[in-house]
Amino acid sequence: DYIATTSGTKFLAGSDYTDRYSSNYNVGGAWDRSTGVFTVPVTGRYLVNVHIMSNQGGSVIDVRIYRGSQNFARTYNNNGSGYQLGTIDGVWLLNAGEQIRLRNESGQTIYVDDSWMSINLLH
Repeated sequence: DYIATTSGTKFLAGSDYTDRYSSNYNVGGAWDRSTGVFTVPVTGRYLVNVHIMSNQGGSVIDVRIYRGSQNFARTYNNNGSGYQLGTIDGVWLLNAGEQIRLRNESGQTIYVDDSWMSINLLH
């Protein structure tokens, strides 16, 4: 199982989630804080959850999960007022060795202390 939670700094626009946040649980060491990559340890079904909150109101958030080099899932919000919220939730069949990363594709800085990602192997 794997769970990552934030450390209270900011996830900058146009960047990957890397050492800007800490993993509270990293069973098996599948999360590499220096690269922001989760390497799938065993083939199976994984519950993936992402919750994002923007740093400022009135701007677009566009955060994506990449599976290898391909955009696999996305949360996009442009409601025009207040802080923006976005989520990605799903159960995915992932293969051992695949690499998963989260990337901020918008011009908006993300609050990391109110945002998180978790990846859990389902048994």
